[in-house]
Amino acid sequence: MVSLLVELGPVKKLGLIFLLATLGCQSKPGPGSTTIWIPEDLEIVLGSLTSQSFAALFPPYEDSRWQGYIQELGKKITRVSERPDFGYRFVVAASTIPNAFSAPDGTIFITTGLLKICADNEQEIAAVLSHEVAHVARRHGALLLQQRTGWRLLLLALFGVDTPALAVAGHLAGTLKSLGYGREMELDADQAAIRYLKKLGYPPAALHHFLVKMAGQEKRLGIPGENYLVSHPPIGERLKALQ
Repeated sequence: MVSLLVELGPVKKLGLIFLLATLGCQSKPGPGSTTIWIPEDLEIVLGSLTSQSFAALFPPYEDSRWQGYIQELGKKITRVSERPDFGYRFVVAASTIPNAFSAPDGTIFITTGLLKICADNEQEIAAVLSHEVAHVARRHGALLLQQRTGWRLLLLALFGVDTPALAVAGHLAGTLKSLGYGREMELDADQAAIRYLKKLGYPPAALHHFLVKMAGQEKRLGIPGENYLVSHPPIGERLKALQ
C-alpha cells in the first residue's frame, strides 16, 4: 500500500485521507473501544524498522537449537491468537538482561537472560511468548503508534516512508524498550496470554509462576532484572489482575 500511495495524485491523496478517516477504521481487538485506522502494511513497515532497532541492541544468540526451539514454540502460540496468519518471527537475543520485546511487524525477541530465569521450563517460556504474541495479535503496536504520532502517520502513508519514518520507528523502539506498551495494554496482553495457554493445554498458572520469579528479581537491587520490570506494570499489580 505504501508504495502505491506515493504514486497517487493530489486529488486522490486528499480523497484517501477521508477514506482512511471514515471507512478505513478497524475495530481494535484490545482494551477499550478505540479504533485503529492505521493500515496493516504501514504497521508492518514501521514495525520492521522498529525490530531493526531492537536487533542492533540485542544481536541473535548463535545457537541454532535454541533459535529453532523458540521459533517452533512461538508458531504454535500464534496459531491460537487473534491473528494466526500474520508474519511472526521469533529471535533469541544474546543478552544477560532478562527481557522480551515485540515489534509491530511480528518480530518477537526473547533474551538468553530471561530464558535462564525460566530455567528451561517450557510452560513459563510459553507464557512469556504468549504475552508478546498478544501485543502483536491485538495490534498494540499499531495503537501505540497511532497514539504517539496521530495523523502524521497518514502523511507517511501518503508520501512515502523516508527519514521521518525512521525517526518514528526509532522513537517507538526506545519507548517499547524503556516503557513497554503501557499499563492497559500490558495487562491486556497478560489476559490474552492466559487464553492462549489454555487453548494449548499449558497451565494458565505458568504466567503467574514466571511473574513470581520476576518479583524475586525485583527485590534484589542492582540486578539486570530491573531492566525488565521498568517496561512493565508492577509485578504485584499484574499478579492481582491475573487472579
